[in-house]
Amino acid sequence: MTYPQPPSPVDREIHGVLQSVEMRTGGWQRFSIMEHGQQYPTRVDTKKQELIQQAMSLMGRGVAGSIREQESQNINPNNGKPYINRYLNAIAPEGYAPGVMPHQNAPAPQQYQQPQYAPAPQQYQQPVPQAPPPPPVPQGPDERTIQIMRQTASKVVAMSIGILPEEQQTPAGMIAACEVWMAYYLNGPLRFGVTAFGEPEHRTSGGNPDGNPADADPREAYLAQHSGNAAMPCPECGYSGGQHASGCPLEFA
Repeated sequence: MTYPQPPSPVDREIHGVLQSVEMRTGGWQRFSIMEHGQQYPTRVDTKKQELIQQAMSLMGRGVAGSIREQESQNINPNNGKPYINRYLNAIAPEGYAPGVMPHQNAPAPQQYQQPQYAPAPQQYQQPVPQAPPPPPVPQGPDERTIQIMRQTASKVVAMSIGILPEEQQTPAGMIAACEVWMAYYLNGPLRFGVTAFGEPEHRTSGGNPDGNPADADPREAYLAQHSGNAAMPCPECGYSGGQHASGCPLEFA
């Protein structure tokens, strides 16, 4: 009685990218090679140390490998067919015959040499001139400062209530007096026709340039006498340096 003989092993050559390695028992190493045009990698085993070192040096590169495929005695329960064992017999960089390892300094085969590109000339870009930053916009006092000024003004009015006219000694009259002090705190003395401390004396005791009470409007005096003096504080908003607070009636005068 004769028994069927197992098919002979098949030797073939594969080409692809050596992707990974997996340690097996008994000194075996399993390498995964993604063959060109295939969806899944081909896994091949070897325990030859020289072959393992060669394969490790080619990890992640294109390779040419010689493998042997042989049916196992174990049956795959999913399809009822024997498992296929694959063994790595030789390996080399792609473009060389399997088992032929080039010298370290040897050039790669012509068909696999990387193309050389001349560096692109650098283009000079003229810097774009930057516009100067806009001048800072004067900012008025914050809310906390305003509240402190109001408290100070109310204390001054309360201390001097005795010198207020009798008809003004009411809550509304005292608040009106407080607002006069607020105008002084925020805008300075020029709003009231008084020369600021340290400024040249340009006014008479009557508070106007010519001594005529009809010309005592501080805004007209400011425009007439200090239109060319950028450092002179504005009688409306109190700002100097050639700038006015936002909404100042003299801003565009």
